[in-house]
Amino acid sequence: MGGLSKKSYTIKNILKQRADRTLVLDAGSLLFKNTAISDSQELITAAGIMEIYKDMAYDAVAVGPYDLAAGLVFLQETQIKGFPWLSANIVDEQNNPIFLPTKKVERAGLKIGLIGLSNREIPTTSGIKVIDWEKALAEQLVIIENTCDLIVVLTSLPDQDNADLMRLFPQVHLLLTANRVHGNIMPRVVNNTLITQTNSQGKYLGVLDVDWQASRAWEKNVGQEMLMLQDRLGVLGRQILRAERMSNRSVASEAQLQAFRQERETLLQTIKDAKTKMAEAELQENVFNSFKSSFIALKTEVPDDPQVAERVSNIKEQINNSNKQMLKGIHTSTQENQNNETKKLGGFAGSVRCSLCHVAQAEFWSSTGHAVAFQSLVQQSQGFNLDCLPCHVTHGVKDILKDAKKMVKLAGLPPEMRGVGCESCHGSGENHASNPNLVNQEKRVGESVCLQCHTKERSPGFSFLSALPQVSCPK
Repeated sequence: MGGLSKKSYTIKNILKQRADRTLVLDAGSLLFKNTAISDSQELITAAGIMEIYKDMAYDAVAVGPYDLAAGLVFLQETQIKGFPWLSANIVDEQNNPIFLPTKKVERAGLKIGLIGLSNREIPTTSGIKVIDWEKALAEQLVIIENTCDLIVVLTSLPDQDNADLMRLFPQVHLLLTANRVHGNIMPRVVNNTLITQTNSQGKYLGVLDVDWQASRAWEKNVGQEMLMLQDRLGVLGRQILRAERMSNRSVASEAQLQAFRQERETLLQTIKDAKTKMAEAELQENVFNSFKSSFIALKTEVPDDPQVAERVSNIKEQINNSNKQMLKGIHTSTQENQNNETKKLGGFAGSVRCSLCHVAQAEFWSSTGHAVAFQSLVQQSQGFNLDCLPCHVTHGVKDILKDAKKMVKLAGLPPEMRGVGCESCHGSGENHASNPNLVNQEKRVGESVCLQCHTKERSPGFSFLSALPQVSCPK
């Protein structure tokens, strides 16, 4: 959630300069990481995100599959409070829209129609169904296309559906997508539609400046199109050369060679036509709708919105207190229970047991940031935050992240497991500690182990080769 205060600062700064001609939009799937939730922490986080989005004056947010993880009622309650959800193809059992299917806004004299389309792969929730997006879109376009200068669709549909949409519905001028498989997608014109996307992790804010008149078509990037054509021509040339060098070509190989040659002739003509278009475009002005785009990286140096930063801090404190209360009913304070919980988390021995034999290594480890990783959370009142805990205690990160019940147990680990201990890097050592002469322990630590926690999102700029010497124990 840390990026929200930087996003808010950036958006509000843009709105100060040009609020009368700015739309703030999101294609959806912003609330949850998965299509099912496992703990109250996720609900607290989602509720906080929506409050902050309302404060950032979002005009519309499409309902994505990751937004319905907490069920329909959760979203409906926020819709009643004014959150601008859109979905034309999520309906009730009587086929009535549950959310607003469309919304009309006006900016800089332009009447703009906004339509939300949701991925059909949403969580199973009683009382709702996802109807065919083509049917839903066609119905909404009939209603708004004659009264709007610009039509924008916010979609979490799969790539192929988006491609079909741009082919079948030329009335759609702008397509903003939310596909978590992709990151930032530079704007490109497909048929009559401009398509783009901003990374879903909140590390970027996409800004699209549009010069628009309804009577004009999008200006295609002919130069970029030319580069793609030239690349394809080079590939064809190599394929033809290889085929021509083959001796005793089969009938199929000869047919393939002729097909390559025919494609090359067609491509050469296409390139010739593209060059003509480029020359014509240089002589003409203001005959196309144009656009400029940028992806603003919400890095550390971007200022924070102090009000949102305070909200994020309060949300984290609420999460910490909620988990602390919840864990009171799960864990007792007995050492026997703590040891049992440790075994359930994969047979870890704890760094104290390691230090009985590996004295020099344990002494070095205690001087590293790994040893105080848990304490750093406590200092920020985040010792019970399940989003943070997996990388601040000793256990198998990969297994824990796949098992929500195990994640809950992390906050109840005994003191010797709090911190990034020996076994976080070298694997669980209970068997080795019990039978050191029979069971060998992994000594080498590969980059993949570190990257489980030091991801691009959590540790931007992390370098395995630079970091390893700082935590490598003496032999």
